[in-house]
Amino acid sequence: MLRAAAVVPGFSLIFHAMRSGSPIRHMACATLCSSRIGPGVRNPSIGALSTTQVAALTTQQVAGLNSDDFNALTTQQIGSLTTAQIAAMETEDLAKLGSSQLQALSALQLQALTSDQLNGLGTAQIQNFSATQVAALSTAQINALSTANVQALTSTQVKGLTASQLGAMSSTQIAAL
Repeated sequence: MLRAAAVVPGFSLIFHAMRSGSPIRHMACATLCSSRIGPGVRNPSIGALSTTQVAALTTQQVAGLNSDDFNALTTQQIGSLTTAQIAAMETEDLAKLGSSQLQALSALQLQALTSDQLNGLGTAQIQNFSATQVAALSTAQINALSTANVQALTSTQVKGLTASQLGAMSSTQIAAL
């Protein structure tokens, strides 16, 4: 059980609940995004959340996380994000995900990405997607890809494009292949 005297000023309730083994309630997660240990230092507890707890974060909480928070997530935690949570991620934060984190995204999660989010990814990140992941993108997402991102597709990824995806590409995109 947590006692007020055990809480060090500046530490969040969620951090202490996790350290003490207490169950984290959905409402306690509300402190996650804005909590700080000290000036300019983020709360390290995000990486200790279970996949169930990560999936329980609200879209507002996910939108409040920064790149360091997302980088602290394991591939299992990334895989547990809901499609609504994925859509709520800031483009800048998505652009800083590592290759294993990007490869952990499911077909449904990828389909939740907006065109801005997809085009916010660097060409190296686009190349990290498997052919199966690229094939899972919707025709609207494929049509919205920037020329640079289309050019970045590997030959394996291009071979995995469906007829519908190829049909949705502009002549400029086709020329960029």
